[in-house]
Amino acid sequence: EGVDCSHVRRVSGARSALASILVDAHGERIIVPFYDTRAQADPEALPFPDITAFDAVLADVRWPGAAALALNAARVAGRPAILDADIAPLAVLEQLLPLASHIVASEPAVRI
Repeated sequence: EGVDCSHVRRVSGARSALASILVDAHGERIIVPFYDTRAQADPEALPFPDITAFDAVLADVRWPGAAALALNAARVAGRPAILDADIAPLAVLEQLLPLASHIVASEPAVRI
């Protein structure tokens, strides 16, 4: 499909993330995710691509260290640094919100 997966990494002993999405008869949905913390290695130890090849960066709150790294790189490169500010611990939001040039959030996340 033309998707560049060259920066996808595998972590020995870690399980892939997955999510169950339940939708009721009215179209309301709930997402129940699973993330293996073993897959969230120190992001500073990972190879990082030249971000200037991209028009923007979109990060979310699930791996705060990697999100901070990507958002900072986008700002330095003069690219939009977009944060999907989903429901997360306050400390994570306080860390990531100032790094974003643009913030998007679901209605439930905004209410919290």
